[in-house]
This record gives sequence, C-alpha cells and structure tokens, in this order.
Amino acid sequence: YGIDFVVFDWYWGGGNTFLEHALRAYLNTPTNSLVPFMLLWANHTEVPRNLQEYDAMVDFWISRYFSLPQYMRFAGMPAVVVFSHPNLQKQAAQMKVSTAELLNRAISR
Repeated sequence: YGIDFVVFDWYWGGGNTFLEHALRAYLNTPTNSLVPFMLLWANHTEVPRNLQEYDAMVDFWISRYFSLPQYMRFAGMPAVVVFSHPNLQKQAAQMKVSTAELLNRAISR
C-alpha cells in the first residue's frame, strides 16, 4: 500500500514508558518484519529531568528496540525522531549541557 515504515510516538515517564499500546501491538504482530519502524520521542513531558534519567531512557531504547532487525537505521545507525527541538534545547540546558552534547551522549552509548 505504499507504506515504507511506521513511526510510533514514544513517551518516557522517568523509569517506564506510557501510551505505547500501538507500538506493543505492532511488536506482537507476526508480520511486523514486513514494515520497519522507528520511535518519535515525545519530549514534551517533564522527563527526563537529569542526565541519569536521559541515559536510562537511551539505554531503554538500546535494549528494547535498536537491536530489532525491523528498527529503522540510517547509515547503519538507529534513528529517533525528536518531537520538539525547542523542548530538546530546554531539556539540555536544564541538564547543563548543549543540545549537541545531549545528542552525542546518546550516540556514544
């Protein structure tokens, strides 16, 4: 039907996820390998509030999603869409790092 991949909104609660029923349904579908997926980090919530929560979130992505063969990759790297660039800047500043440093922190994990 012309669908090359699907992107799921993904919310982090500081130690757990929420509103991920569509993603769970996709992952439980036996034919999910036919349509690759990726996450859209819905970063318009209060978390992560610090670098430890950010690292825990990225580690969650790595352990749960990035190793799946149907996870979208660009130039061999797993990709995540960030919902709000202004919120990402605000979150990075709150963590006392630049936006680039915050993103590079995820890449280096």
